[in-house]
Amino acid sequence: SSDLAGHQPMISTDHRYVLSYNGEIYNYRELRTELEAAGYWFRSKTDSEVVLHALAHWGTAALPKFNGMFAIALWDPRTGSLHLARDATGMKPLYLTAMANGIAFASEVKALFTLPGVTRRLDAAGLAGTFSYWAPLAPGSIFEGVSSLPPGHRMVVDDAGARTECYWDWTFPEQPSAVPSEDECAEELRALLIDAVRLQLRADVPVGAYLSGGLDSSIITTIIRNHTDTPLRTFRTVNGRWCREYR
Repeated sequence: SSDLAGHQPMISTDHRYVLSYNGEIYNYRELRTELEAAGYWFRSKTDSEVVLHALAHWGTAALPKFNGMFAIALWDPRTGSLHLARDATGMKPLYLTAMANGIAFASEVKALFTLPGVTRRLDAAGLAGTFSYWAPLAPGSIFEGVSSLPPGHRMVVDDAGARTECYWDWTFPEQPSAVPSEDECAEELRALLIDAVRLQLRADVPVGAYLSGGLDSSIITTIIRNHTDTPLRTFRTVNGRWCREYR
């Protein structure tokens, strides 16, 4: 039924691929238009179905096209291969642990702890990384025996084993062709922020903003109010408690 169209695991219309996906693809509407022009039809309005068809159509070349945060698992029963991928900057985690007959994966570590043989022991190096960087450096985690797929990487698991490769990384020109002025840099940053906020407001539920009093939440809220038509509800805390709502 249409009510179940967006549920996961999601199976492609040709029954070739099975998708489990956690995240948000902000440019899914633009990608959907491209896929519809290529002959794909959709049963739902979800970004999950766009991810499924995009991977079926473009293969791994779809990953750099996704503007968003994600942890993806795609199963191909025809080839017996599992494809895992994490977003470019690692906003969504993807955890792995070795099992007797293969590997287990999840977007939250606690899901792995429900499996027999997966113990809850802290990893000293991962814990130190958390204190230094707010999160352990990939491919580590704060638990022994649990690793994480690094940002911008994908993994293929099949009968030949597991193989990992980088599909995206930061690039910095050795010598810029032209050095922009401070005003030009500020204007470009402003345009990028407005575009990013506009894309991330796409939702089928009311949008809210938590005002912590810092520059980041204040800037984002100002952009929403001044550059979009999105109705916005904002919240703040007093003495650690959620309080009044502002419109």
